[in-house]
Amino acid sequence: MPKRYPCVMDVNEAAARMGVTPRRVRALISEGKIPAQRSGGKWVVTDLPGARSRRPLSPASRVQLAKALHSRSLSGLDGQALSRTAARLHLLRTSDNPARILLDWWGGTANEKDAYVRNLLQRAIAGDTAGVREELRRRRPAYLSTADRLADRIATERRIHGLSHAELAEKAGVERTVVLDLERGRATHSPGPSRRVLRALDVVPSALPPMGVAS
Repeated sequence: MPKRYPCVMDVNEAAARMGVTPRRVRALISEGKIPAQRSGGKWVVTDLPGARSRRPLSPASRVQLAKALHSRSLSGLDGQALSRTAARLHLLRTSDNPARILLDWWGGTANEKDAYVRNLLQRAIAGDTAGVREELRRRRPAYLSTADRLADRIATERRIHGLSHAELAEKAGVERTVVLDLERGRATHSPGPSRRVLRALDVVPSALPPMGVAS
């Protein structure tokens, strides 16, 4: 019988568990194939029939995920690779046992070229579940000294959080055009809007670009 996940989760986590994109999950919800309900303006999946167990990722997917984990950026990804990597990062950050997930995705080994991810896998193998969880959730000050760096971090975190431009704007208390301009590398004329958007994404900046000056 197919594996079932009788629990509550958001669209990103459901996508990561099913091995599909968040858009596909929303489509299945609208077709009535996945039980879900609206909560706070978002879909909450209440049961997940027919989901895949977590099998090892393909070599290409491991490379994409390792790069994103190390750099904290989704830069260079598009299409399904972008959606799936964002959903996997979301699952790792929110799971109580990301160590187990990492080991599943890497086939139970620490065979990884990227030193940062290899260290995480070695800690997972050693049973340091709490340490892996704390590392993945740790908030590091983000050095966002140029408009391009600021744009990349906002776009990356928005996708990991599973927010649309409008949803992020509402959460931050700014206009949607502010979020769009920031993601396009257009610096605002005051630091307030940038800081509100970053705060909504749980990002602590150690530097911001000069206001009104594009990189």
